[in-house]
Amino acid sequence: MSAVPKEHRPQKHFNRLIYFLPLGIALILGVALAKGLTLDPNTLPSALLGRQVPEFDLPPVKGRMQGLSSTDLKGEVSLVNVFASWCVACREEHPVFMKLARDGTVPLHGLNYKYRGLHL
Repeated sequence: MSAVPKEHRPQKHFNRLIYFLPLGIALILGVALAKGLTLDPNTLPSALLGRQVPEFDLPPVKGRMQGLSSTDLKGEVSLVNVFASWCVACREEHPVFMKLARDGTVPLHGLNYKYRGLHL
């Protein structure tokens, strides 16, 4: 027979589980970090890649005669850049997009997100 009363045995079992809890958490964290190390940091996932352009119809901005709609984009490959004047990364990519527009590489359309009166 055991010297420990039966009512104390569940507590002993629980104490063992407490010791293995950090190990379990470390294993789960290790698997998640290992998965992250296999990903390419230069690849940006996009939920819209390979999908149809949603229907939209935007009015012209001040000083322009034409707006932009989804029908304007049909039948050609074009670049629609959604940018913000306060966005640091957008300022970095701006010269590249301006070169593409000057060279006529691809039709370029820009949408200023939450315009605050600042200009690029």
